[in-house]
Amino acid sequence: MDKFSDELIKIIKNQTPAGINSVDLLRSVLPMSKEAAYRRLRGEIVFSLEEAVKLSQRFNISLDNLKSINSSTSQQPHVRRLFNPCDQYDSINKYCLLQENYISCVKRIKMGNNPSILCNTHLFPHPYIYKYPNISKLRVYRFFYSQNEDTDHYGKFSEFIVPERILELEQILYRETLPVQLNYICSKDLILAYMTDINYFHKLGILSREDVENQQQSLFSLMDDISYDAMEGKNAQRAIFLLFVSGIRFSANCVYFSCDDFEKLIVQLFGFNIYSFNDQNSIKDMKNWMDNLVKSSILISSCGEKQRIDFFRQQRDIIASLNSYDAINIGEKFVH
Repeated sequence: MDKFSDELIKIIKNQTPAGINSVDLLRSVLPMSKEAAYRRLRGEIVFSLEEAVKLSQRFNISLDNLKSINSSTSQQPHVRRLFNPCDQYDSINKYCLLQENYISCVKRIKMGNNPSILCNTHLFPHPYIYKYPNISKLRVYRFFYSQNEDTDHYGKFSEFIVPERILELEQILYRETLPVQLNYICSKDLILAYMTDINYFHKLGILSREDVENQQQSLFSLMDDISYDAMEGKNAQRAIFLLFVSGIRFSANCVYFSCDDFEKLIVQLFGFNIYSFNDQNSIKDMKNWMDNLVKSSILISSCGEKQRIDFFRQQRDIIASLNSYDAINIGEKFVH
């Protein structure tokens, strides 16, 4: 039995309350059939990387310690949480830490041959976000808002000023990422996650109607950029850009950095819980999952013209709904 899964099984069974079945407890955390749960608890199937992260969240356990069980010679943790939401870092330092980690990964793969980035996400690709101040500003605001219990702390969106340090790091990441091949897997309702944020902050009175209209114009321009690059199969710096559309709505954002002599995986779960993986077995398992996701998705870069036209038409229709719907109804008719 895999020692990592063995330890997870022990923790699940030890933390199962009296009168509750361990199978039912596991299924309450990981949606699966009873048979699948039984097989995991018997050790017949090992827990996947994403399953392990969800269990660590539920049972408040350290993946660092669990992963070290499989490698007594390791000099560093295989799994590292970039920060804990309870850490006493201020929001600026937390956000900068995330950006610096991405920049470090991109710079490292550019030192080798055949650098590339593979990601599956419900977010826009980084090289595109930072071209549009309104879009990147809302991303920063959302992060700050999620880190502060005082929901009035940052005031209206129009009054919020993005710290200079963050703006500098975003531009560095933008410049460093543009020359690198990007293989990007997104869900077919890519825009809805962002629209949900607009809807939420508008209902709270944080985004004014003018703010919403400014977001709309930026989103149309962003879609034009991504659509053009998808058609060309390359971005403005002629780096390869492959866009895949999946029927799956992702709960985790996974980014795989690689070159001929280096690879690293960063996983973002439940908003801003970020994990960095160095363990080769974990990276291999997740990379295989991402490769299978690519195979089951539709490539709309440089081919699949009909699918590409349909995909971007739907995204633009959702953006246009900002004019024809109250904020509370934004995108509702596109969800199903």
